[in-house]
Amino acid sequence: MKNSLVLAAYATLYTTILGLFLVYAMDRWGKKWQIAISISLLIPLVTNGELVRVLAWMIGLSPTGPITAVARFFGFLHAGEGLAPSLGAVVLGLVHILLPFFVFVVYSTTRGADARIEKAAVLMGGNKLQAFLYAALPAAIPGILAGMLLAFMMTLGYYATPALLGNPQDTVLPVLIANQIKLLGDYGQAAALGMLLLGVILLFILALNKLGVMQSLYGDPSSKDNGKAGQSRMSNYWCSLVCSTPVQRVTAVVSGFKAFRWTSYALARLVVLLLLLFLAVPLIISLGASFTPTELLTFPPQGISLRWYETFFSDPVWTSSALNSLIIALMSAVVSVVFGALAAAALTRGRFKRKGALFALLIAPLVIPWIVPALGLYFESVSLGVAFTYTGISIGHVVLALPYSTLVLSTALRGFDWRLDLAARMSGASLGRRIVDIYIPLLRPAMLSAFLFSFLTSFTEFVFAFFMSDVHLKTLPVQMWEGLTFNVTPTVAAAGGIFTALALVAMIIVGAWQYMATRRLSPKKNLRRVTAPPQDSSVLSS
Repeated sequence: MKNSLVLAAYATLYTTILGLFLVYAMDRWGKKWQIAISISLLIPLVTNGELVRVLAWMIGLSPTGPITAVARFFGFLHAGEGLAPSLGAVVLGLVHILLPFFVFVVYSTTRGADARIEKAAVLMGGNKLQAFLYAALPAAIPGILAGMLLAFMMTLGYYATPALLGNPQDTVLPVLIANQIKLLGDYGQAAALGMLLLGVILLFILALNKLGVMQSLYGDPSSKDNGKAGQSRMSNYWCSLVCSTPVQRVTAVVSGFKAFRWTSYALARLVVLLLLLFLAVPLIISLGASFTPTELLTFPPQGISLRWYETFFSDPVWTSSALNSLIIALMSAVVSVVFGALAAAALTRGRFKRKGALFALLIAPLVIPWIVPALGLYFESVSLGVAFTYTGISIGHVVLALPYSTLVLSTALRGFDWRLDLAARMSGASLGRRIVDIYIPLLRPAMLSAFLFSFLTSFTEFVFAFFMSDVHLKTLPVQMWEGLTFNVTPTVAAAGGIFTALALVAMIIVGAWQYMATRRLSPKKNLRRVTAPPQDSSVLSS
């Protein structure tokens, strides 16, 4: 338990420090920086599963890896030493996974802040640093704490990254739980460890809920008063600190130096550029290593070859695992879109109490460490007799993918013009006819996005599929895990390249579909359609 908490604390701390640079750049540096950072965060979030990133870090942090070579060049390492396995390697891998989640959560709370408050602080005699500390930062504290809570809880649930990049003495709870199930068969001990992990998570949730942080994460509309009370308490704590005389004197002196302003300007941009490179490193390494012509996983590759992609498609072990993942992902995506549409309709149109609690329950798999619900689903699947089957794995993947479908479709339904449905009902159209003629055509882009997100979530999921795998049924991530732990070959990198290619194709399809939908609904285009063409001059003269 101690190892899990220490790892979560380190990963959360570094994620917060680095993530705030990206949030600040997205909020203050203009549209171009916002787009560049958003794309840099989305690409690894969508294209790289946990195992693909672990593979990249194993290559990059090995004694012959490029990251190790850079560290050796600056004198941080001696010849023959590597950066992995170590606690630092695990933290590095987890920070890369957590950064997109943290940045998007915090930025969603800061982008709606009223910039006039900070301008008013400057007009009243404060400098820009004081205005930022007194006006802008207190408004962002709930979002920052919500992002830290999310990062902390997610860290407690990761299994592959600590298992492959860490030392045996740094074993964490998810690794112990998996070992109890797959190696020892001690289900009682696994369940006890799972409840211990869940208890720690609930304690943190209850503690931060008292501060009003959970409303920034869950968006519970029924708890606005508590959220405001919590935010006001945190703002009072912060203001009592920054408004103290020592802090005021330091900010006044520091902000008066032009050298400090120019140095902070250049340093901030350098850090953001390095972070963008950091986000791209696993994708570059994993793709580059998959094209190596040798039997060793090295980067940069000593040549370009499709040898290991040919091996992947000619090996029945890899192709059967890929086919299993494809079937399970299709089943899970279809079911999650249907259930997500029903849940989104209930959340946007339903009139019942505890709607916020229902929403929090639906997105719980995104917040609670996935290994805890995966463990419960595994026990339930065994008792129902659907363990080690397509159906059993699909049920677990639907639970994991349902939050994505619900969030995407809820957003789409909030902007839906319900007058169209009212007009169709007044014309006597049945529910089935309204679904076919109104809902599906208008919600098709959102449904496609929800389907692809759910498909990729299922296709890359590892923990539950690992619990539910046996000799006859293995998904592609489970086969990659065995390749990374027993017989490491570049075929594993080729499998990661297929993961990346599928995700990139999915992103391109969603982007193209959204662009086409926007063009179809463009007011200028619709105006050109309804404008009458000029009449012919001969007709007018006649």
